[in-house]
Amino acid sequence: MLLMFGVSLARRELTEALIERHQLAARISKRHAEADEEIHFMDYHRPRVLPVLLDGQILILPWGGWKEIETLQGEYAGLEGEIPATFGFDSGIWYAMRGIRCCVIRRMIYPIRRSSTHYYEIMTRQSRMPLFVGETI
Repeated sequence: MLLMFGVSLARRELTEALIERHQLAARISKRHAEADEEIHFMDYHRPRVLPVLLDGQILILPWGGWKEIETLQGEYAGLEGEIPATFGFDSGIWYAMRGIRCCVIRRMIYPIRRSSTHYYEIMTRQSRMPLFVGETI
């Protein structure tokens, strides 16, 4: 089980209208004075939402929980999408990333998890990790 998980996305990736419509202004922060502003999407935020890239457009949809990659093989899982992200957060550790593979079922986002790599497990003490877009940690 993942304990306290989230992602951040550079603010410039979302339109002002999307930020206002989903009341994301309170989630905007900076790591330091020279850093770009980011919007955090953490599992403890309410409402629990995530950004998703579908057909070239970023949407903000409810976070429905996790899907295990093993349960998706050979089974219809909805639309495939990507959770765009600049950084990921797991168990107190921030790390750079490009995004997470996900599926969208009935307008809810389900990030996909798999068994952790040795490095990820040492870094976060988690046996499961997100299925990253175009990379492995």
